[in-house]
Amino acid sequence: MRPTRNLSRFCIYTIVDSKALDDIAATGGAARLTEKKPWATAEKLLEEARKDGQWMPIIFAAAERIDDLLYYAELLTIDPRHNSTTYSFTGLTQLDGSFPLSSLTLKSSGKTIHDNFTRPYAICRTPAFLKKQSANGPGPSSRKQSDIDRHSPEDAAAVLNRLIPRQPLQQLVLREFATSIRHLPADKERVQWAVTMQPTLVRLNIGRIEAFTIFKDRVRVLISESKMDQALRDGIYTFEQFPYKAIPGALSIDVPHEPFPNLVGNLRGPHMTFIEQALAENRNTSYAKSHSAGLIRHIKERFPVTSLKVEESIHPSDQEGEDDEIRTIRERTDIGPTEKQQLIQSRRGQGVFKSNVQCYEKACRVTGISELSHLRASHMKPWKQCTDPERICGHNGLLPAPHIDHLFDGGWISFSNDGALLISRSLSPDILVAWRISEQLNVGDAFSPEQSKFLAYHRTHVFKG
Repeated sequence: MRPTRNLSRFCIYTIVDSKALDDIAATGGAARLTEKKPWATAEKLLEEARKDGQWMPIIFAAAERIDDLLYYAELLTIDPRHNSTTYSFTGLTQLDGSFPLSSLTLKSSGKTIHDNFTRPYAICRTPAFLKKQSANGPGPSSRKQSDIDRHSPEDAAAVLNRLIPRQPLQQLVLREFATSIRHLPADKERVQWAVTMQPTLVRLNIGRIEAFTIFKDRVRVLISESKMDQALRDGIYTFEQFPYKAIPGALSIDVPHEPFPNLVGNLRGPHMTFIEQALAENRNTSYAKSHSAGLIRHIKERFPVTSLKVEESIHPSDQEGEDDEIRTIRERTDIGPTEKQQLIQSRRGQGVFKSNVQCYEKACRVTGISELSHLRASHMKPWKQCTDPERICGHNGLLPAPHIDHLFDGGWISFSNDGALLISRSLSPDILVAWRISEQLNVGDAFSPEQSKFLAYHRTHVFKG
């Protein structure tokens, strides 16, 4: 058992993209991040907490929409500079329950933070709910809740049973959730929508626009204010409402579980109008990467979502990666859910593998592109020939642009240990001209000894010479 440690009086609040937080939690819970503001006071408070034998928490909300608090962790270091701060933490743990931003109070004034608070950083008084959850600090016992497989119908059922234990109510809420899905186009290439699940919520997203969320204590339904009927306007039922800034004229309605059956008929029409607005406004596909095919399968087992085929419910990137190797990983019994997810993401060139590669590679060595959203994580030693540790080893990867990844993965190009580009005789010179790749290119920094071992394998077994 870990020794009991006291929690400091104050904590740091900040925002990070929720997908990044999920990835950090799934890969050990430790990270080093940078914020564009000097946290000088926070650094002093961390030093004071350490002198008193205390640990200082950092609490995170999602950067894409500042709403509920999501995770907390133990701050390890704070390094403020002239106009930025690099900080590190460990033990990233999902909060048990749903806590709005207004659950926090500012250290300076003691005032509650307003739900529309937009600053990315604040020093707060450590909230009571965190003291209750983190008696001995953040740790593995809490993080086990995040070991869910988004492709597993069984995990989807378990999450829903935690959120809504009463089966009649769960059936009613999930039926409305399925009705929302039924109004979405089956062609996910045209409009990227996603159903995502976490231990504390189930959500329907249209791009980054949130349409329907199931929490443990309430249901959040987005509606069009123009279609809001008189019963809702009169406020004869118990619910909270606030503007949804992503779409003008939209309202976010938070309904506790108990009155939801009475309100569902009044919400349905305005909600469907909102979905039409959301489909028209959708411009972002990032949430589709977290789409839960397992949740869709579970819903289909309970309701006839006839407008959607199971195969079409899987995001295209998942379809590409769902090969025999990934199916083999899913069937393995010698590793747990987190290890399975890490290996699957490694197979697809993402997740912990891409994060590990970023420790050594900062850009595509051929094109110079450094924007990570346009780069892939590519194995030097092919995934099929790797041991499990090699599959997620950062030394075994590059960050090429997609067309460079195609050439490298296919063996048409490789690199010498000193960075010289090697070109296969079987590669048409027309390709080099069209893609503006110089035959005399040297990609700069030599590869490290650890990288060179994997690169030697690529030259010997993959490169076509």
